[in-house]
Amino acid sequence: MSHANFNNKYNGRVLLETISTQLKSQSRLQLHEESPRRGKSRRILKLVSANSLVAWGRFSLLLGLLLCVFSTSSLALRNGYPDPYEDNPSFAPGTEAPEKETLYNPEFAPLYYNRGNAWYDKAEYLNAINDYNNALFLKPDMEPGYFNRGMAYFLLRQYKAAAEDFANTLKHNPNNTYAKIWEIVSLLKHGSKLSDLKTAEVGSNQGRVYKDWPSNLLAFMSGKLDEKTLIDAAFNPNPLVQVQQYCELWFYVGQLHLATGNVEQARTAFKKSIETGITDFTEYLAASNELE
Repeated sequence: MSHANFNNKYNGRVLLETISTQLKSQSRLQLHEESPRRGKSRRILKLVSANSLVAWGRFSLLLGLLLCVFSTSSLALRNGYPDPYEDNPSFAPGTEAPEKETLYNPEFAPLYYNRGNAWYDKAEYLNAINDYNNALFLKPDMEPGYFNRGMAYFLLRQYKAAAEDFANTLKHNPNNTYAKIWEIVSLLKHGSKLSDLKTAEVGSNQGRVYKDWPSNLLAFMSGKLDEKTLIDAAFNPNPLVQVQQYCELWFYVGQLHLATGNVEQARTAFKKSIETGITDFTEYLAASNELE
């Protein structure tokens, strides 16, 4: 699967400029995006400009002051924001002293998150993690931040950190099926045994095939679905969806083969995942890592 998007319009692919530039050009747009009051604001602005030049001047002065505040705050945040993980690897978001947290605006969190996505898309995973750290410091309940940071940690082969982030994702959204799957994979990569994992309860019927594809993957990783049944379940009348599902299934098949010591079968599965060509899926990237 591709990594999560916190804001579909500003998805991070074009947000590698500085935080100050983002605040000037995009945060104001984001605040007004699809706002029911946007049309009303335009009418008020037109009324003021038509009725009174003095009022318009006052409005312009006020707007200028607001823009100055935005610009100054953004520069201070960019240049002075501390990475809490640098000095304390066990730092937990939201645990800083209140007077320190109030220095930073939680509304900036999506900007850090989106820039993290941009770094992620460029395979700059350390930079991505740093921005996800910042986003989570400002907004500790940002579920996609934990999930994407977990993906980045996994691709850096930091499996324990990845598992912790997927666990944090599930704390905020217990229904995130992919977080459950990736937590299992991360724990396996960290050295846990299949028999030791408390796999998620998918259903009471062994071998049951689900309508939603992620539930089938979770059933497979939980030992409730065999490989052949999973492959059959991957069929989809949409060719693109089917090849995406094959990219995922072969990666997870490879992981289970590795966990049971079947190295050659795992290698074959990882190659099949890569052959799908779905390069923007983390499964594709992770499968490539396995073959290096």
